[in-house]
This record gives sequence, C-alpha cells and structure tokens, in this order.
Amino acid sequence: MLKIFLTEVYLPSAYCCFLETSYRKGGNEMENLADYKKESIRLFGVGVELIYIETLVDANKTKQQLLAWSEEAVLPDEDAFAVGSLLLERIDGQLVNGEPVDPLLAGQAFLSFPDWTQRVQFTPQTKQLDRSLSESQTQSVVRGTQVAFTEALDTNIGLLRKQLPSPKLAYRTITLGTDTKRKAGLLYLEGNADPKLVADVWQALEQRKSKDHPTTQSIFHTLQQKWWNPFPTIFSTDVPQEAARMLREGRVLLIVDQFPSALITPGVLQDAFYLAEDRGYPNIITHFLRLLRILAMFIALTAPALYVGLIAVNPEVLRIQLALSIAQSREGVPYPALVEVLLMLLVIELVLEASVRLPKSIGPTVTMVGGIVLGQAVVQAHLVSNLLIIVISAMTLANFSIIGFQTSLAVRIFKYALLVITSIYGLIGLFIGLVWVIAFISGLTTFGVPYLSRWKEQQEGSHG
Repeated sequence: MLKIFLTEVYLPSAYCCFLETSYRKGGNEMENLADYKKESIRLFGVGVELIYIETLVDANKTKQQLLAWSEEAVLPDEDAFAVGSLLLERIDGQLVNGEPVDPLLAGQAFLSFPDWTQRVQFTPQTKQLDRSLSESQTQSVVRGTQVAFTEALDTNIGLLRKQLPSPKLAYRTITLGTDTKRKAGLLYLEGNADPKLVADVWQALEQRKSKDHPTTQSIFHTLQQKWWNPFPTIFSTDVPQEAARMLREGRVLLIVDQFPSALITPGVLQDAFYLAEDRGYPNIITHFLRLLRILAMFIALTAPALYVGLIAVNPEVLRIQLALSIAQSREGVPYPALVEVLLMLLVIELVLEASVRLPKSIGPTVTMVGGIVLGQAVVQAHLVSNLLIIVISAMTLANFSIIGFQTSLAVRIFKYALLVITSIYGLIGLFIGLVWVIAFISGLTTFGVPYLSRWKEQQEGSHG
C-alpha cells in the first residue's frame, strides 16, 4: 500500500520516462565524485539506501538520528496516506525526482526505498567545516563588537541581525553562478535605503546571476567596480558593527556564502575616514580622529613627491639653514633624489608584502627588525639620506592609518604618479598632480552615486 501510494499520488505516470533519464544522468555525473557514497541501512522496517557526499555529511550521526526516528515512529499498516505523511514528517523531507546533484553538493542527503521511483531528500547531520566566531583579522576594533563575519552565510546574517534587530531590515536571497553556485543575500533597511538604489543593485545581480563568482573580483564587476579604478567604490568589511552602520546610513549590503566579508554599495571616499566605533568617544575626539586620517591620506600621497620636489627641483623655497642641513644629510649619496626615493619605496613595498605573506607568529618581528637593520645599513652605506628614512617612515605609518586596505593600496599606487610628475615640474607639478587625482576620484560613480558624496549627512538630513 505504501509503495502504491507514493507511486500514484506523488509521481504521475507521465513522468516515468523522464525520471529514468534523470536517474541515468545523475549516475554519470556521480562517477567523478570519489566521496559519493551509498550505504544500506534498515529503516522503518525495510532496507533502504542512504545516499550522501562523504566529505560534507557526518554519516555516523546521520544514521544514528535516522534509526532513532525509525524506532520512535509508529506506522499504521492499513492507511497508506498516513504512512507516507508520517514518513516525510519524521525525517522532515521531501520527495524528489531522480537523484539531483546540486542538493547533494549543498550538503543534502537522499533515502532510496525499494521499488520507489522517487527519493526522499532531507537535511542530514553535517560535518563542522566552518570556523567558529573569532575576532577580525583585517580590522582592529578598539571599541565595539569583537566578532567578525565568517564564511557561512546564515551565520553572517545572524550576526548582522544581532547588531541591527529591526523589522525594517529586509533580506533577499539569490543564487549566483551556474557551475559553481553560491547563495548570496542582499540586505537593506526599508525607509533608509533609496528604492531606486535597491532596484538597481538587484537588477545588476539578476543580469549576471548565471556567471560564476569564484572571487570577489567578479562580484566587484557585477556591482559596477571598474577594472581600471583602484579606489574601492564597493566597500568591504568583516565587522558586523560597521556593516550595521552602513545599513543605517541607507547603503545596500551583499553577503555571499563562503566569502568572509560583507560588500557595501555604494562606497564613497569618506569610508576611508569614518568608523562606527568612532561614535564610542565624545564628539571632539571623533572629529579629531577623522581629521587625523584625512591628514594621513595627504601625507601618504604627497610625502615622497614633496621630498623630491624640494630637494631636486625647487630647493630655493627652503630656508637656507634647512637647505644646508638637507644637503649635508645627502652628502655622499651617488644618485639623484628620484632614484633614491624609488629605491627606498621599492624596499618598503617588499617589506610590506613580506609582512602579509609571513606567518603571523614571526611576521611582525621579522619586518620590524629587518626594517631597522636595513634602514641603518643603507644610511651608513651612503645610499640614502637620513631625512629620506624619516619621510618614508612617516609615509608608511600614514598609509596604514587610512581605513580599508584597498584604499591604502590605491594611495600607494597614485603616489608614484605624483612622484614622477613632481620630479619633472617640481612643486607646480605636484599641485597639477593633486588636481588630477581629485578630478579622477570626482568622476567616479556607483549606481549613480558620486564617489565624493557626503553620504551620511545626506541620509541624516533626509530621514531625520
């Protein structure tokens, strides 16, 4: 009776040929999966096959749970409808046609009963493949939540809802990719976010949802980040507190499964200076910190170019005592100031890259000791001046005072353009270069929002 019920009620006879074809196709796709498993167990009084992916499913716990459900169930022998309903209810499953590959690769499992033309799909006990909650490894938080986003989408959504427990927090889901499917969540605050902005972002995702997104670079392209633009028009953070602040300001947030960062659009320049934890201090300290970061960006961008402009092209603007002191510090340096600066910048870039790649246990020690020894050695060898060591040190510290690693990388790139034009035209070239940088970033837009927008003040004024 149970077999007849499941065949006639859940599976119309018109689909029999289709199911046979689907099953064969599924079997062929599974041939390349070494972790594809089929095990025979006795469940509900009959022998069944448990089908799963071994690397995703905890088989022992799943079988123990199924056996416990089977022992607790009381199956009536005469009422086929009640038997089928109880079966699906006990394992919280659903009937599927054939043996689909996508649910298996998503961590689902199947039960195959004898003579059934359909399989029961259910959620098994999965293996612990996600890291537990921990502190942010890319953003240091002084005052605020210490947990960071993980690779699991549901965990990230939960962290965000704890930071922003509001019924206005809207959440949409979409599956991105064809061969490599990833679930993504789009979040925004209703009443705070511009409906046109939300519609534009959702349309951009819909238009490219068939494209695979193995890295965030492809997602940046989907969210209108130009390949030639180093400045982040898509802001990323792994701190839930910072993501909640962006949502309150009316931004749109995208979280992709297995990506440990939230992507916020549109990104604006002020994101390099503003942090949510700044509001943990009195207003005067908040404004002081933000002004300090603005000054840091200016120093990181102009310090090497200003050194070359004052030393090699326009030394006449310096006071005579300072000019003599600088000339004395460069005594014995065998090449022009431009070559001297480029040599030190190259060394600093190598040190910074090494600090990122070295193990965290020895990275800070190696880079600190190496920087000190190397700086002292090059000065004693008369390869660079003492003043340049000071300038490069100040520039490096200022560069890492900027919020956002991608923003600091963009500043590191643009400082070379200013350095070259200043070495040719002096201080006038520096001013021309600064105007060009400002013109460049002022021409950037994301979903119609200019990069130089004062986003926070606009939102507070319109909703306040």
